[in-house]
Amino acid sequence: MEENFKVGSPNLLIETVKDALWSISSLLTQCMSSRTKSIEINGTQYTIIKYLSEGAFSYVYLVQDGANLYALKKITNGGFEAEVSCYQRFRSRYIIRLLNYSIQDGIINLIFPYFKNGNLQDYINVNSAFSEQASLKLFSGICQGVQALHEYSPKNSSSYPPSTLDDDEDVEILPYAHRDIKPGNVMLADDGSPVLMDFGSCIRARIRVNNRSEALIQQDMAAEHSSMPYRAPELFDVKSDTTLDEKVDIWSLGCTLYALAYSHSPFEDPKQAAQGGSIAMAAQSGRYNYPPNYSNSDTLKTIIDACLKVDPSQRPTITQLITMTEHALSGGV
Repeated sequence: MEENFKVGSPNLLIETVKDALWSISSLLTQCMSSRTKSIEINGTQYTIIKYLSEGAFSYVYLVQDGANLYALKKITNGGFEAEVSCYQRFRSRYIIRLLNYSIQDGIINLIFPYFKNGNLQDYINVNSAFSEQASLKLFSGICQGVQALHEYSPKNSSSYPPSTLDDDEDVEILPYAHRDIKPGNVMLADDGSPVLMDFGSCIRARIRVNNRSEALIQQDMAAEHSSMPYRAPELFDVKSDTTLDEKVDIWSLGCTLYALAYSHSPFEDPKQAAQGGSIAMAAQSGRYNYPPNYSNSDTLKTIIDACLKVDPSQRPTITQLITMTEHALSGGV
């Protein structure tokens, strides 16, 4: 939607600064590409084809090895060990595979499959919402990927031999939370199936918060790693004497299903540009509605409503959510 800016207005200044930063970023990216036409990772030579995208601490490039295309993610900050461990730990056809990685001059290089169809947000941006059936089918796959995190069992994992497990991993179930589930973090494979990606925010799911200091740490982590329109309400204002758990992902899944079916998060107003404060307040109050110009069924809305309970204990588990979704796909009510 086109916006009107008055000379000297804050909006114009913001847009000018954003344009300048984007120009600088693009120039740096081009310089990097011109200096480094290829990169070697563990004996494999990858030719850099073009720049694809960037995140807060990373850049993504399209690279080639022979006839095969891959995505190269270059991470410029520390803390990468946890992300790499997550890719190695979880096994699901709905979770992206880490194919190769290395550390060079303080830069972490990760090689992933290349998805030419982009991510679900790319599709929404071009085509608006998915049909209800397509939304539910995609959602089912995403949930099955998340299930690998929420029901992770170290003892049954083939990715880690027993000798490499931490002492506290000697348990039956050790849930993890992705903490940044959204359409932009779900790739679309050639066969139409969803593939969950970007595990830079993934952590142990069940975190005890004993005091205000610990609460603020968790709140700051969420502000850095969890996208606001998909962030669970308990992460906006973390309370003392509480436990954060994997139910934060269930909320994000509800927001994601809503976005697939209605083209945006339930707490976003596509007509309003600056809405950070309103998103936080709406999420914490559980206040949202359904656009009137869509014909989606009450069954789909029931699944969304179940996920978007402000009280985490009232949200379904991932297994319950998968059952609800499969029931809806089979024509259940």
